[in-house]
Amino acid sequence: MKKGPLMQDMFTKEELDSLVAKNNMERKLVNEAIKKLGNLTNVKELAKYTSMSKSTIYNLIDLDMIFVYKALGGKRIIIFTESIVNIFRS
Repeated sequence: MKKGPLMQDMFTKEELDSLVAKNNMERKLVNEAIKKLGNLTNVKELAKYTSMSKSTIYNLIDLDMIFVYKALGGKRIIIFTESIVNIFRS
């Protein structure tokens, strides 16, 4: 993942395209998640929302299925909520 101030600078075009909901069910899923979690969330809140373990969320991050921003030198992981649509496509 590239570092940059803007989302389009951080991800490839293919990665950004994968965030686009492909049907009504995906749109509804993303909208509900954003309503509950906001546009950005963290591992703990996403794990609670999806009923997945935190280790599963970390594994999905490592597999690049969930898009995150990690501040330089920081340990805090910020998750782009919209990217959870990729979890349910697999």
